[in-house]
Amino acid sequence: SGLNGREVQEQLLEIHVIDVGKADAILIRSQGHAALLDAGTVGDGDHVSDYLFRFGVEALAYAIVSHTDSDHIGGMSQVLWDREVQTLIHSSAPGEPETPEYENLKNALRRFSVEPRQVEAGESFSLGAARFTVVGPISYTGRPNDDSLVLRLECGDFSALFCGDAEKAAEEEL
Repeated sequence: SGLNGREVQEQLLEIHVIDVGKADAILIRSQGHAALLDAGTVGDGDHVSDYLFRFGVEALAYAIVSHTDSDHIGGMSQVLWDREVQTLIHSSAPGEPETPEYENLKNALRRFSVEPRQVEAGESFSLGAARFTVVGPISYTGRPNDDSLVLRLECGDFSALFCGDAEKAAEEEL
């Protein structure tokens, strides 16, 4: 087909760490399917959305929020306004923060009928040839960082671990 091994591998799995300063925003693509893990702060929303546009991402199978801190969910409502999103993945951590960023996210979910899906350790979901497995949190502490979703991504013989802002206590429990 004229594709070299590198091009085939890039089509199989791509991970883009989007520069949003100290915040997180990671685009993951596999075989034409895309997921966004976190979206930086409110001020990063347009930048993240523009990045997706530049790379031809018109729709997201998953928008994933590792936890509800503003530097992870702040830009996600803008992404929901600009892109079709099928499912929002989030942890089953109890409680909802009373922050403008969280209210914006909830309003955008309702406005665009995005299906929220709570996940817990042991569950998994697929993105093209890639598979995400939820490995944490094991238990809930009420501290957003330690209640971060911890996801293992596997595709072929490659794997990566995305830990949100999990701190020492959560790491030791894992």
